[in-house]
Amino acid sequence: MKKLKDIIYGVDLDSIKGDTSIIIKSIEFDSRKVVDGSLFVAVKGENADGHTFINKAIENGASAIIYNDHSFGEEKITTIKTPNTRKALSIVTSNFYDNPSKK
Repeated sequence: MKKLKDIIYGVDLDSIKGDTSIIIKSIEFDSRKVVDGSLFVAVKGENADGHTFINKAIENGASAIIYNDHSFGEEKITTIKTPNTRKALSIVTSNFYDNPSKK
């Protein structure tokens, strides 16, 4: 578990709305695996666009969302907009697991 502000270090950010001092328990890009305290990263894939599953991730307990192609109303979670969610996913995952490739 880590603070969101530490996990997003190095991510190219367009905007942040919400609290970045929250504790993140897991990072997911599949909304079906999201649990309370997860960071959900909406990634466009070959067959599906993760942005269409943002509401499901929120229903499942996501504490924060990283996205690049979606509009949000007043959410009770932290939202982070970035130009490239696939790149952001690699950075936040590396930060979450203490940058294992640098060891």
